[in-house]
Amino acid sequence: MKKRSAILLALFSFFLLSLSAYAVDAPTVYGLVKKELKYITQDSEANARTVYGPKDVDGFETRFGVKGFIPTGELKAGYNLEVGFNSQLDNSNAERIRVRLANLSLGNDTYGTMTAGQAYLPGMIRNILLDPLVATAVEMEALDWAPIVGSISGANGKVPYLPRSPWQDLIAYESPSFGGLKLAISHDKNQQEYALRGTSVGNTGHTNGENWWTYGVYFDKAFSDIKLSATAAYATQEADGVQNEDQDKYWNLHAKVIISKATLGGGYYEYKVDRNVTNKMWLVLASFDVLPELTLSATFFKTTLSSYGSSFTTGVTQTAINSSANADIVNSGARVNGTDGEQHQFAAGLIYKFNPNVSAHAVLGFYNRKWNVFPGIFEKSSSKRDNSATQAATGLTIYF
Repeated sequence: MKKRSAILLALFSFFLLSLSAYAVDAPTVYGLVKKELKYITQDSEANARTVYGPKDVDGFETRFGVKGFIPTGELKAGYNLEVGFNSQLDNSNAERIRVRLANLSLGNDTYGTMTAGQAYLPGMIRNILLDPLVATAVEMEALDWAPIVGSISGANGKVPYLPRSPWQDLIAYESPSFGGLKLAISHDKNQQEYALRGTSVGNTGHTNGENWWTYGVYFDKAFSDIKLSATAAYATQEADGVQNEDQDKYWNLHAKVIISKATLGGGYYEYKVDRNVTNKMWLVLASFDVLPELTLSATFFKTTLSSYGSSFTTGVTQTAINSSANADIVNSGARVNGTDGEQHQFAAGLIYKFNPNVSAHAVLGFYNRKWNVFPGIFEKSSSKRDNSATQAATGLTIYF
């Protein structure tokens, strides 16, 4: 015991002496404070036909973080710690305070960078920031707002656009740039400790021992007044022999081109589980800088779903999901047009920057959600399968 303590003390002392040889910059403290005022109206069969009030933006709640680099010879050691504060929740299972990032890194522009800890998956942050209406009520990441009946659930619901939580406790490597091309790979065993303890995780209904490999390819290039950005990502999951665990995989490809003040882009996303179930999504986007401080944007997406049960629904009533008749429909594969459902959204909005650190936005979204396997998705109806909704929101964001 004393020997091991002496070794640890010696290693710690060596670490301190090594750092003392280099100038350590003060860490960068940063944060974001955001709040929206949201209004939504939907089919009259819903218990809550209209919903309104202040709301946090899904995935972009108020946050506080610290990051920095410490030079260590030819390499740079980096760190990033970030906590999110959610003042209003969609459901009782969400966390009001959560750790978003907690990672360290080591590398440089010549050899690439290794990262360990809770960090963004390869390609995920580029995927999120592709959306010009990101961090607003109509962002693609916020497809799972529970008050919209029949809505697709978020990462746990295998939405192709955001198939997992954007950040995981992982080990990853990102290569240096080769003519604008970068490669990335990560490995994580999400929730493995729960499986070892035999604990049920989340809403999966069984123990879970995920073993994920994720790969990313990025390309960024400027050609005179034209900038091109493209991303491809692929991920596969193995169950590590844990009973009843799904074998999932997803891949996506998206790109955008910036020509002067205009941006055009699109993407294709696919999520597949081992039961030959594939959820697919298409995205088209456009934005234009009318003024240096004013940007107009629009997005359109279509999602086709071939999943089942509560794994992909938030608004669908649990009674309808659990009914034996619906189970027979799902298990027999008797789907309408080969899918369990479809969802469409068209959204438009404007973002006005008072200065680089303060901005306001106003957005409007039109939704249509239809399910083919459930007789009814509303509390007040036993037969209605579709829901149309309109959502409007305005909000203020402060960065520091």
